[in-house]
Amino acid sequence: MKRIVLIFIATACTALDLYAQPAPTYTLKSCLEQGLLNNYSLRIVRNEEQVSKNNATLGNAGYLPTLDLSAGYKGTIDNTETKARATGETTKDNGVFDQTLDAGINLNWTIFDGFNITANYQRLKELERQGETNTRIAIEDLIANIAAEYYNYVQQKIRLKNFRYAVSLSKERLRIVEERYHIGNFSRLDYQQAKVDFNADSAQYMKQQELLHTSRIQLNELMANKDVDQPFIIQDSLINVTASLNFEELWNATLTINASLLRAEQNNTLARLDYKKVCSRDYPYVKMKPPQQPRSELRRHGRLQSVRRQPAPRTQECPHCRAERSPGTGATGASPARRPQQPMAGLPKQPANAEPGTPEPCGCQGEPRDCHGTIYAGQPLGNRDARSPKESAGCRRTYSLRGI
Repeated sequence: MKRIVLIFIATACTALDLYAQPAPTYTLKSCLEQGLLNNYSLRIVRNEEQVSKNNATLGNAGYLPTLDLSAGYKGTIDNTETKARATGETTKDNGVFDQTLDAGINLNWTIFDGFNITANYQRLKELERQGETNTRIAIEDLIANIAAEYYNYVQQKIRLKNFRYAVSLSKERLRIVEERYHIGNFSRLDYQQAKVDFNADSAQYMKQQELLHTSRIQLNELMANKDVDQPFIIQDSLINVTASLNFEELWNATLTINASLLRAEQNNTLARLDYKKVCSRDYPYVKMKPPQQPRSELRRHGRLQSVRRQPAPRTQECPHCRAERSPGTGATGASPARRPQQPMAGLPKQPANAEPGTPEPCGCQGEPRDCHGTIYAGQPLGNRDARSPKESAGCRRTYSLRGI
């Protein structure tokens, strides 16, 4: 409990110290300096002026040639599966990637486009001058607002002092009327009227306090203070008006250097330049381009992984003896026959009195059956595929035509 009391006392003392800090004293000059330095609206206008100044170049107007560089990269990864119709062999390629990198350069130069470039450059320069005029107008408006609010604060402070004095008079009058009412010198009506006047003056005084507080907040906003409710002291207590003002001199100066009139004239100039740009379409254009635009391309191919699957060997049997034969073998269970020196030596001989297409029985002496696609020595191959084996349907004997 004792610690809580000590913390509360320390916090109260800190708050009292912060509240007891002396309020800054301002003059009209110090208010203007702080406002011109910290006002955010003025910062934005200055940045816009700098942008218009940076844009007023020969390159933006179109006097200089343009050089365009372009580059691109493209990469693809594919998985493919291919199956041969003749052999049934399946080939899979996984992760086949293709990379393409290209770069190009393009040069263009507009020599004449109907005075459009000249009008565009003049327009950019006029926008630069208009940016300076806008900054000047913003500064003048800020100075006028700060000065007006400064003297408004002085005026509200003077009025508050007058209302305070009026309240003190009403309070003293109410006291006198109340005493005379008690001794019977004044009636109750006089006492009630004095009380009404005192309440009216008090209400005016409270209203004036609110107006003074509002003026202080607005002046802090114009000066861009972090705390808009920061109290301060105004050094001036009176509004001094210069009596040596000549109307003719003020009027001539207004017609000569008034920023609003200058901006209106600049808007007229910009309108004339826009009309000149539109009229430039009636003139021919002269542009220069290189005959060939150099462009380089780099392609790269590769394969991340390749899988090749071979079909399993097929076994065949004779329809008479039911003996299994492997393709390319001459006997049951024997190893594949070695390729003969004579390509047609291993083929069966066709009988002399046999008609073309008559099948020949195998070594099992089985009954010959209808055989389609039987190959005899000396018979032309025609359009047969030399890479695919052909077999007899009667004896299921396989003949390899590779190397024929």
